[in-house]
Amino acid sequence: MFKKALLALAFLASAMGAFLPGPAFAQTADQAITGFLLAQGSTYNGYTCPSTQTHPCFVQYGSTLPVSGSFSATLSGFTPTAGATATLSASGTSADVALPAGTDVVVSSPSTNTVPVFIRLQAGAGTAVTSDLPVNPGAAVGFHITTATHISGITAGTAATLQIQGGSGLATGYGGGGSGGGGGGTSVAQGSTTAGQNVSPMGCRTLTSAPTDTTAQTNMPWCTTKGSQVVAQPTAADLNATVTGTVAATQSGTWNVTNVSGTVSLPTGAATSALQPTNAAQGSTTSGQTGPLVQCSVTTAAPTYTTAQTDPLNCTTNGAVRVLDNNSASLLAAAQAGTGSTGSAVPASAIYSGANSGGNLTGLIQADTSTPINISTATTTQLVALVSGKKIYVTAWDVVAAGTGNITLEYGTGSNCGTGTTVLTGAYNLTAQSGIAKGNGLGPVLVVPASNALCALTSAAVQMSGSVAYTQF
Repeated sequence: MFKKALLALAFLASAMGAFLPGPAFAQTADQAITGFLLAQGSTYNGYTCPSTQTHPCFVQYGSTLPVSGSFSATLSGFTPTAGATATLSASGTSADVALPAGTDVVVSSPSTNTVPVFIRLQAGAGTAVTSDLPVNPGAAVGFHITTATHISGITAGTAATLQIQGGSGLATGYGGGGSGGGGGGTSVAQGSTTAGQNVSPMGCRTLTSAPTDTTAQTNMPWCTTKGSQVVAQPTAADLNATVTGTVAATQSGTWNVTNVSGTVSLPTGAATSALQPTNAAQGSTTSGQTGPLVQCSVTTAAPTYTTAQTDPLNCTTNGAVRVLDNNSASLLAAAQAGTGSTGSAVPASAIYSGANSGGNLTGLIQADTSTPINISTATTTQLVALVSGKKIYVTAWDVVAAGTGNITLEYGTGSNCGTGTTVLTGAYNLTAQSGIAKGNGLGPVLVVPASNALCALTSAAVQMSGSVAYTQF
């Protein structure tokens, strides 16, 4: 029903087009205008039909509605937010920093920077490239923030910093630097004739190749896409100059004179080729060679020199250079410190064969005492008595059984190791005329902890015969 009503209204509007107020439409003989009637006070696509009208408004499909009237807006300047700042340190590698709080931010490049910084704003951390928006030294730009949370920056290689201030309002007063008054400069067009103009052109043209300018015209300098101004390099012809008159020159320092032609007189005593030393090869014949000699004073006895004075080397009458070995006495004392008399206590720094024991260097241990093993009953027998604070080092032991039985070496305190008894070996199971032997007397094969005795445990009434070689310290 609604579509039928619209079609009826459209037909009525086409018939009454001359009587309905509203937009005028140009129509050709072969062109039809389609649309609909919009009731008073109703809105379609942002257009509202005035409610004061006595009839509906005709709206053409796809048309742009006419708007007339006056509009006004109030724009406030940028107000920084205290503490809402950030610093971006840029270099040849892209850097990123979070934007400070605020609906608007101002990005400033201090005049101490020497290169432009190319920046990019995005939601989340990102990466800038050198084709992004450049901020030149001494310039500042403002942004209204919607979804961006981070700013990234990069330079062509030289380090530079940017200051970011958060706040709100239109960033008025910021930019690449405004023009100052008082100059009364003429507004000129690029390519205009220079004569009679009073102007200081600012900025440069960003081009990928050198421009072709006309003589006596005002043009902007040429800059690369990296923001660097291109300067023509002078040729050799540009640098040539003709000097007339007399030029005074004062000699100072050392002058190197080359490519001198003609005869040059040398001062008295100057070094000539005849006075230069001969470049003599090692092992060459001495006769005929020239050069400085190393000399020494010859005395029958060693001289006495004074400290902090320069004196010659001293030679004997046989031509030998006297050399004093100040380390002989200390070397001799060190060598003698490691020696001792036979049977004396071991010196603290003795020089003798050693071994690695528990990660420490220790001398080899030699037995100095032996004791017999003579047991015929099943019992525990003390072989070596304890000495308080001393260990027992067994360097060799052996035993032979007259019958079948076990023998075990152990240690402890008290009578026959009765207290704190701890085995040193397993139980050796021997038969008649069999035995066991360990060690050769140099280096321990068994070690009894300090303050313990060494004992033997037998399991049968069988004769066990042998010996133990040991030392105790």
